[in-house]
Amino acid sequence: MGSIDVAGISFGHAAGPSLLQDVSFKIGDGDHTALVGANGVGKTTMLRLIAGDLRPETGSIGIDGSVAFMDQMIGMRDGMTLRDLYLSLSPARFADAA
Repeated sequence: MGSIDVAGISFGHAAGPSLLQDVSFKIGDGDHTALVGANGVGKTTMLRLIAGDLRPETGSIGIDGSVAFMDQMIGMRDGMTLRDLYLSLSPARFADAA
């Protein structure tokens, strides 16, 4: 398993105000966590930061283990299917067998 350690991160999109400011939390090995909030408050942005798709302006994100992020719009933007996602995250022997 692993853990996620978010320490003092801030982030804002180029065309808008700061979205996240001085956010810190730790999710330990075996913890179950929910990310809850209203539309537009930064839930998906936080997940993209953790997955490494975005970089925080300040602070750091430490990952012990591995993280995968499945976009909520999978198949609608880039044509990727759930099967494609699974195979991209699977060991080579599964991709070869597919």
